[in-house]
Amino acid sequence: MKDSKIPNKPSAALTEISKSGGCSGKISKQSLRKILPRDYENPIPGLVVGFKDFDDAAVMEFDQKKYLVSTVDVITPPVDDPDIFGKIAAANALSDVYAMGGHPISCLNIAGFPRSWSPDILGKILRGAISKIEEAGAAFVGGHAIHDEQPWFGLSVNGKLEAENLWRNCTPKEGDVLIFTKPIGSGYIFSANKAKIAEAAHLEQCIYWAQSLNKGACEVMKNYTVHAATDVTGYGLLGHLMEMLSDKYSCELYTEKLHILDGVMKYREAGLCTSISADNLEFVQQHIDSEDYDFSIPIDVLSDPQTNGGMLFSVPNVKVSNVIERLRENGYEYTEIIGLIIPKKNASIYLK
Repeated sequence: MKDSKIPNKPSAALTEISKSGGCSGKISKQSLRKILPRDYENPIPGLVVGFKDFDDAAVMEFDQKKYLVSTVDVITPPVDDPDIFGKIAAANALSDVYAMGGHPISCLNIAGFPRSWSPDILGKILRGAISKIEEAGAAFVGGHAIHDEQPWFGLSVNGKLEAENLWRNCTPKEGDVLIFTKPIGSGYIFSANKAKIAEAAHLEQCIYWAQSLNKGACEVMKNYTVHAATDVTGYGLLGHLMEMLSDKYSCELYTEKLHILDGVMKYREAGLCTSISADNLEFVQQHIDSEDYDFSIPIDVLSDPQTNGGMLFSVPNVKVSNVIERLRENGYEYTEIIGLIIPKKNASIYLK
């Protein structure tokens, strides 16, 4: 008779069995635009933001001037430690509520898990996620898990929001400056980790930011005028910036103000990239003007998929130094003004 005991450890490391890591497993923006039913008409009154808006979360009015924010997000493991995986996945899912200006209140987990693995592994992932849910001031209320060949984990999150505090990802105004709060390049670092060549210091720095909540940035910015906001994740900085500009504005992007995670250029030169890198680059390439750009940061790095990346805010160019100072004081030391919203021109993004 064969031994039916479930192994205490995975038969392979989390990153070895996964085909992608973090937000790099997303379906491309081009494909989503073909998949989503554009002729769908919502039958329920009270919808404020729906999927047709391509925003970070859905918003429903449930009481006069009170909104419910709903989102769901899952990722595959970018690291082998199940506790850290849970923390990163939770922080990434919670971020969409912060991007709308909301406060998370309840979370359900959703998970796929190999049948041959010990449930203890999933338990560690869940405990890591719960620690971030509690840090966010929300409640873990249950969830659903299925058996799958590769592990994946995420959260369905509900949040609350006062109507006057709603942020959209596509409503900047001409003359606004763009503020960004975190370094970029996590896609390259996690790819290096999957390839078993990431240096410990590089991975440690990347994990720190990937599991850091965007809660503090959201709370700081509620004290200031915000015309548009989004969190930069799987479509990279350029892709999410394109969403913010929609077809109404262009912008100048000051690349010298961007901070890149240590090791990114090294792993790029080694030929590493993510499963969505080519799609991201294809999506933004035709909308970029690089005539005055020195390519000090390659365009593929600017479109590198981020996992729980920084918050991107479009704000009036008034007393912005105070805003930057407050964000840095609250733990976002890499916060910079990275761009300017300008009238619509031939290109959407002008690299400087």
